[in-house]
Amino acid sequence: MTAMVLKLNVPWSGPPLKKGKSRVLFGLDDRYSAVALVGLGKQQCAGIDKSESLEVGKENARIAASG
Repeated sequence: MTAMVLKLNVPWSGPPLKKGKSRVLFGLDDRYSAVALVGLGKQQCAGIDKSESLEVGKENARIAASG
């Protein structure tokens, strides 16, 4: 784990994010004024949706980033 990941893993950051949700944390580090977190959903559920021709994990990232 990087130092930034360890900083983000604090109780006041709130509960784990659900798929498609996002959160922005401010003032965690001198180098980054804001850090955006996104919920990607369960990785074991991610795969390829053949009917839509897309990777579910990447689509979850797009949905969370747009929210």
